Amino acid sequence: GGARLSKGLITPVQLRDQLTHIRERKVLVVKVVDVTDFHGSFLNKVRDVVGGNPILLVLTKVDLLPPGTDMDALREWVEEEVVGKRRLTLAGVVCVSGRSGEGMQQAVGAMFTSRKGRDVYVLGSAN
Repeated sequence: GGARLSKGLITPVQLRDQLTHIRERKVLVVKVVDVTDFHGSFLNKVRDVVGGNPILLVLTKVDLLPPGTDMDALREWVEEEVVGKRRLTLAGVVCVSGRSGEGMQQAVGAMFTSRKGRDVYVLGSAN
C-alpha cells in the first residue's frame, strides 16, 4: 500500500503535497507511530498536512519496550512532544502491539469515539 509514483515510492515532500487537502476538511487523523523510533516515524511538518484537525496517536510496538515501562509517563512525554513542541491538536494516545494484539480494541474504540461523524484518515510510515 501507500502512495506511489509510477516508478517507486514518493518523497516526503510529494507525500505532503498529495495530502494537503486534509487540512481543508474537518477530519480525524489517526497517526500511527513506532514507539521505538518516535521521531523517525513521525512525518515532519505534519501540521502542514493536518492543519488544526485532531490527531489520535497510535503508538505501535509497545511489546518491544522494556518490562516495567511506565506507560503513563510515556503518554505524558508523547503529549508534550505532540502538543507542546509540535503544537498539534491531540485527540488521544493509544498504545498497541501488533504482535500480541494488546491495545487494538482500545485503539478502534478511541477512533470511533473521537471521530464524531468526521471522515478518518490514517497516516503512518513504513520502517
